[in-house]
Amino acid sequence: MIYDKQLWDERADSIEEYENKVPHNVLVSVMLQTYNHEKFIEESIESVLEQETNFDFEILIGDDESTDKTREICIKYAKKYPSKIRLFLQKSAYKVIVNDKPTGIFNSYVLRHHARGKFYAQIEGDDCWGDPNKLQIQYDFLSTNKEYSVCFHDAIRVDVNGNFDSSNPEFVGIQEDLSCQDLMKGQRIVVNSFMYHANTERPSEYYQVIAGDFFLSSILGQKGKGKYLGDKIKPLHYRIHEGGIWSMQSKLEQMRMETTTLYKMMHYYSQTEFKENYHYLIKRNIKRTRRYIFTAARSQDLKHFTVAKSYIIRLTKYSSIWPIFFFIIKAYILKYRFMIKSILKELS
Repeated sequence: MIYDKQLWDERADSIEEYENKVPHNVLVSVMLQTYNHEKFIEESIESVLEQETNFDFEILIGDDESTDKTREICIKYAKKYPSKIRLFLQKSAYKVIVNDKPTGIFNSYVLRHHARGKFYAQIEGDDCWGDPNKLQIQYDFLSTNKEYSVCFHDAIRVDVNGNFDSSNPEFVGIQEDLSCQDLMKGQRIVVNSFMYHANTERPSEYYQVIAGDFFLSSILGQKGKGKYLGDKIKPLHYRIHEGGIWSMQSKLEQMRMETTTLYKMMHYYSQTEFKENYHYLIKRNIKRTRRYIFTAARSQDLKHFTVAKSYIIRLTKYSSIWPIFFFIIKAYILKYRFMIKSILKELS
């Protein structure tokens, strides 16, 4: 489904909103996307309901027509908390396909379309917040520091049972304040730790990528700086499980998702006044795509090799053809060298 604002707005208005009594004058909108998260969704919703604030906030839940009991659980919570939860029962027919995969892009669009707050926070149905004061701390900061467009905090990896992942103990994401220029480069900040201003418009290219975290951080960089609040807010619990959109993808698939996002960002910035960032993204794109095609060649993965090659060819529109031509040749040499090694190994 190609992005068309008028069409998407009409479809967003057609999505069924479960009966509720949520007031209109809220300050923060929390958007919770979910699909087949029956094992985790209760913990996720509870972590939002537990937020202690001196202002009103709404919880917009978008169930993307789950095939397990997720929708049933969401309805139960919507009935129990009608003055807090707005549940949107999405239609799978409206899902946006990216890289041959159905995504939650339209689900998130619907939630933003209906959100009423001046600030937005996001969370996925398989993650949960770890601090009941998160929203209050972030709101207090953004409402008094106008030069900042976003604030964020740490995330830690947990397994399906919510236990700390000791095999991968590092915090996820950036742990420092970011300038506007830093944000615009596209930083890997965990979007479920964000709070940001609601008046953040997204270009059409944003709706053509799966890995939208660093695209969003880049757009926010046009509005202001980024504040790290990890010293004040306990970490988000970032779930690692088989249904994870990012965490359980293969290395090559993650590289494809990143390459797609960088290419769309580059295309977007080619049409803006932010030329310095545009030229930075060309260089970053070439570096990332080169790594992608070399990895695909070494892995003898024809599908990803072909996809990477198509992106390299597209890059000739934005950069000198000769460096790109030479690393295509090198990639083919790598590909056939590993192929020959594999054949010789089988024959020996």
